[in-house]
Amino acid sequence: MRAVVLETAGPAPHLRDAVLPDPQPAPDEALLRVTACGFSHHDALIMEGTLRRGVTLPRVPGHEVTGMVCGVGDGVPASLIG
Repeated sequence: MRAVVLETAGPAPHLRDAVLPDPQPAPDEALLRVTACGFSHHDALIMEGTLRRGVTLPRVPGHEVTGMVCGVGDGVPASLIG
């Protein structure tokens, strides 16, 4: 999976393009192939280092996404794929 990874936060945040292992859906989860990801104010606060509580680095920014279900874990109907 391709992703942009935030390595360090602060006045000069460091982002890098990365290839990460493909995730696998756990039981009761669906795997989404992300086709678009918004960059929110929350992400900006993390990048500038203002929001630190509960934040671990490195991290893949973005949590407002759209896409298509491409896999399901145990307990999730396969009819959701596609």
